[in-house]
Amino acid sequence: MLITALQVPARVGDVRGNLARLIPLLSAAAERGAQLAITPELALVGYPPRDLLWRPGLISDVERAIDDLRSFTQQSDLAVLVGAPWRQPDGTLTNSAFLLADGNIAGRADKQLLPYYDVFDEARYFRPGRETLCCTLAGRRIAVTLCEDIWNDPSQAFLDLPYARDPVGGLPGRIDLLVNLSASPFDRTKAAKRRRLLTSVAGRVQAPLVYVNQVGAQDELVFDGQSSVTSPGEHPIEAPRFAACALDVHLGMEGAAVVRSEHLVNAAGAPPRCAALAANPSAEPSEALVLRAALLTGLHGYVRNNGFERVLVGLSGGLDSALVALLAAEALGADAVSALSLPSRHSSDHSREDAQALADAAGFSCREMSIEDVVQAAERSLRTTLGESLAGLTLENLQARARGTLLMAVSNQHHALLLTTGNKSELAVGYCTLYGDMCGALAPIADVFKTQAYAIAHTYDDGPTPMPGRILTKAPSAELRPDQRDDDSLPPYPVLDRILMGFIEERLDAAALIAAGEDAGIVREVLSLVRGAEFKRWQAAPLIKVSARAFGGGWRMPLTATWPGLR
Repeated sequence: MLITALQVPARVGDVRGNLARLIPLLSAAAERGAQLAITPELALVGYPPRDLLWRPGLISDVERAIDDLRSFTQQSDLAVLVGAPWRQPDGTLTNSAFLLADGNIAGRADKQLLPYYDVFDEARYFRPGRETLCCTLAGRRIAVTLCEDIWNDPSQAFLDLPYARDPVGGLPGRIDLLVNLSASPFDRTKAAKRRRLLTSVAGRVQAPLVYVNQVGAQDELVFDGQSSVTSPGEHPIEAPRFAACALDVHLGMEGAAVVRSEHLVNAAGAPPRCAALAANPSAEPSEALVLRAALLTGLHGYVRNNGFERVLVGLSGGLDSALVALLAAEALGADAVSALSLPSRHSSDHSREDAQALADAAGFSCREMSIEDVVQAAERSLRTTLGESLAGLTLENLQARARGTLLMAVSNQHHALLLTTGNKSELAVGYCTLYGDMCGALAPIADVFKTQAYAIAHTYDDGPTPMPGRILTKAPSAELRPDQRDDDSLPPYPVLDRILMGFIEERLDAAALIAAGEDAGIVREVLSLVRGAEFKRWQAAPLIKVSARAFGGGWRMPLTATWPGLR
């Protein structure tokens, strides 16, 4: 039996477009002799559709698309497993997978485990399924699950999920194949966990497991694909990360094997391939390189799926803005990127030189415009109104806000989406200015700690556009006052990031961090800054989620809170 796994992107809400992009891929699979094609979870509506699911017209569009796919299978020997929401007779919705064959709905699997942690909120929209679909196709007994249904594996110590049921453990009788349709978002810790999980599940059911995952980006989420085939006792055979592809799998009497992998270069909405990641597909890449590929996918998806052609970056000559500019040029093409250098009286000559050198090397345009006239005019007006001179943080923030105002003006004038360049370390402790350097429509590296930003920047070292060396070696500085350095106000970034990672991603409170060896005074200072910056994060631009816990939809801290463990 030949099976085609379609690792493809889907645009949320674009039911007719998603169907139109699937049909040629299904036709090609049929021509290759495939008997079953499998899409990712909710492939007809995209994931996550969120409150669009409450629009009756969307579900009607899905019903018509299912009818069209039934007609397709009536004229083909290909059966199709497609993910879509479904309206039940009582009006509730299920997250379902439809088996369509010979013009009929031959079976339907309803997702049983509905995640409601981190970025997930499926219990808000769907009712859970009650049993696992088992069906016979081409003489093979196939069980169908959806994403989370395979994750409640009691043998995996890294899983701590709130479910009493185990759909895999409750399979009725022996099967020849287990299929899982997924839309599983990327984070930097997930690949290793997923491999262990798939190996365990294939062993538990003693049958091959075909796992089909979405690829691309939606809002803050990135999907890495890595669809795979796992036979009992073997490691998963994976499709390429962050690339649209069709994986042909031969299911024989002795197990399953990948017989063909086709990169779908022209698939609509497909992310650009990270050249450095694709250069050596057989090697296990560094975490920094994988993060780079994830950020490229997220940036490309956000900009293109929202209909923008150009982006703008405020280029300071520092690491963060340089990294955002390089990522944008790689994701969108240098012609789609423009930069504005906005020096003040405190900007160093080397920062101005480094900004221009980066733009020249990467091939995007960079203009320079001093902010001095704007800042001085604002100072004069405020001094007249207030009867006093500006100083300290007020004057520093005025410079940042002057830059934000000018960048937004250029963004409007040139119809270019402004990318804000702050990192996760800064956003965590509030080392950023509202309506200043926080201006922008997307924050590409706001889920990347400063130390991780350096590591990602170094992945460009051997490529055609390495970052100018001085950017990587000079002390980080906002350059808002004479001789300013970030470590005048913050602990050194290696220390700061270690504490922040423990607090944010590992959920350690102050006592646990101190018990782990961190300095008590620094821990209390950092956590106080984190707590005090919550109001800024509520107003921050959307980010690209690449960690297990990001300051996005999965971060639901109250704006006002006084719990002692937060300080």
